[in-house]
Amino acid sequence: MTAAPHIVGVDVGSSSARAVALDADGVVTAVSIARYSAAYASVSGQVDPAMWLSGFQAAVSGLGVGTPAALAIGGYGPCTVSSTGEAALTFRYPVGDPSNPRDQHAAQIAELRRLSEPDIEPVLQWDWLIARLGGRSGIQSVWPGDQPLSEFGEPVPVGTTVGTTSGEFGLAAGIPLVPGSNDGYLTAWAAGIDRPGLGFDPGGVTGGLGVAVAADRGDQTASYGIPSAAAGVQIVGGPVAAHGAMLEWWAGLVGRGLEELVHAAASVAPGADGTKPPFARAHLSKNGAMSTTRSRMIGRLPSGPTRMRPCRATRATWVRQVQRGPPLTVMAHEPHMPTRQAKR
Repeated sequence: MTAAPHIVGVDVGSSSARAVALDADGVVTAVSIARYSAAYASVSGQVDPAMWLSGFQAAVSGLGVGTPAALAIGGYGPCTVSSTGEAALTFRYPVGDPSNPRDQHAAQIAELRRLSEPDIEPVLQWDWLIARLGGRSGIQSVWPGDQPLSEFGEPVPVGTTVGTTSGEFGLAAGIPLVPGSNDGYLTAWAAGIDRPGLGFDPGGVTGGLGVAVAADRGDQTASYGIPSAAAGVQIVGGPVAAHGAMLEWWAGLVGRGLEELVHAAASVAPGADGTKPPFARAHLSKNGAMSTTRSRMIGRLPSGPTRMRPCRATRATWVRQVQRGPPLTVMAHEPHMPTRQAKR
């Protein structure tokens, strides 16, 4: 009996690679997650790209569905990889403006050239993986509404077939390869966030509340969001909020596991008992700069528009406040946000 055709999509994330198999009707038939080994668990922002390739192989193998009709790969960013695969820098590496992906990519290129060879060619994470599997090299996949990055190769639209697998890395030869994009972009598209008022949370380290608004809201809105695949729509927030990174930082600071802290935060009423750490009023960087505010965050409560006074804030209270940070920041960037969610 011949197996039904299916397509495999892989999200190569910061801590694991996740793969899904879809049948011809778009129904998920298998899911697999492959966490990277402890040897690669570095938060420095310098990554051996072999980590991603190994995780990709394990995730696809774990599906157990045979040879797919096509294979699509997305990932996270801003990440810049040397085309040789010798080195990569992720958004955690402290260079560039973390609120401006284009600036951070440019800074990552300069830093890679300083650390290794001055003539390296930069590649996006998922485009590098596509090339390693047998697809075209020297290209950059471009999301609808985005502008190509300088030096990252020939632009091709996301979703374009750019070659086939070579028969290595546990895959049969001849599988069409399709570059995806940033995981947050893909989440908004897959969730159908196609008109103002709809919202989503892409999850992950860089995730946070994202809400669709009209695309003509101006530069301030565009600077804290992502372009949408839907015409006339801009996403405010989303994969620029970094509440996952904030939770990881807080868990490390207090020496508790994420699940324990999130469970404890469920007992805290909305409003986080009035605590208001600095990141509730200003977006903090995703690359670790938030650590400079640690001493000012511990046990403080607002006692006026700008003054702070000591209080008995708990670990759970601060977790609740971290969770409130993304929507508060979205509201700060988009003061005219609709108060009701659009109905589908």
